[in-house]
Amino acid sequence: MLYRQVEAQMPQASQTERYGRFIELRSGLGPGSVPTVLRRAAESFADWPNERPLNFRDVVQYLAVTDCLKIDIAVAGVRSRMVDFVIDIVGQVIPRDL
Repeated sequence: MLYRQVEAQMPQASQTERYGRFIELRSGLGPGSVPTVLRRAAESFADWPNERPLNFRDVVQYLAVTDCLKIDIAVAGVRSRMVDFVIDIVGQVIPRDL
């Protein structure tokens, strides 16, 4: 798992710094874009409906959902079902406390 590699490479880093590095490696974004992704992930998953600290699952869900939304699908309504599916799968695969 890519995040485990990031943890091993950055043992003294904060969770947020590790999340940022994971985002860079997974998405190919530069360091200047990472704060925006982290903010949007927090706004999308950690701030609503109950505010709590950002976790790794939030970051993965945000990246997965935004990847799904980039897919060009001509059928109305498919995107929302895809997003729900992605969130369900990520929730099953990524522990909540990671």
